[in-house]
Amino acid sequence: MRATALRSLSVQAIGLGHNQEGHALAEAAAESARSAESRRRAWITGMRAEALAAHGHDRHRAHRLLAQAEADLEHADSLPEHDWTGNYRRESFEHQVGLTLAQLGDYKAAGEHYALSVAARRPAERRTRALIGAELARIQVIQRQPDQAAQTLLGLRDDLTAVSSRRLARALAQVRTAWRPYRPDPAIDDADRLLASLARPS
Repeated sequence: MRATALRSLSVQAIGLGHNQEGHALAEAAAESARSAESRRRAWITGMRAEALAAHGHDRHRAHRLLAQAEADLEHADSLPEHDWTGNYRRESFEHQVGLTLAQLGDYKAAGEHYALSVAARRPAERRTRALIGAELARIQVIQRQPDQAAQTLLGLRDDLTAVSSRRLARALAQVRTAWRPYRPDPAIDDADRLLASLARPS
């Protein structure tokens, strides 16, 4: 329970830009979970990689932690999904890899892992798919691929329209701002109209 709480606090700290604190919390979570089973170790080690990338940009150690998390996940026993880490599956790991690589500035590889995570999500995971898809679109624009960003979001139309989330709204607003210089493109115009309709009160 202590490790779970510390990891959750690390996620929040990194999300708020408190990278040093997030890294310390992730390391404390790992210290509290030394005897944990494989899936829980993978869950915590993946967060350690992301926090390290955010805090210190230690590329090599971050990659080593990701490799360690992947090895633990591959050897993990199945757990009920109501367990703390029972839903930390391959698609969750791919998202964690994407987050880590994005922190390291490797947007191309991060996008590949985000796409794998989105594609593997189950139908009920609409909110997760929409949030990761929005992040994928954002880094596609950063890579000067606004047309791909537009196609990513248009492909998630059903998920985007079904999800009500302030976090998602903020992410989509960032995408709209980022691709503004590319708006003459018809595909981007279509996607922008979709996002504009989502931003209006229903």
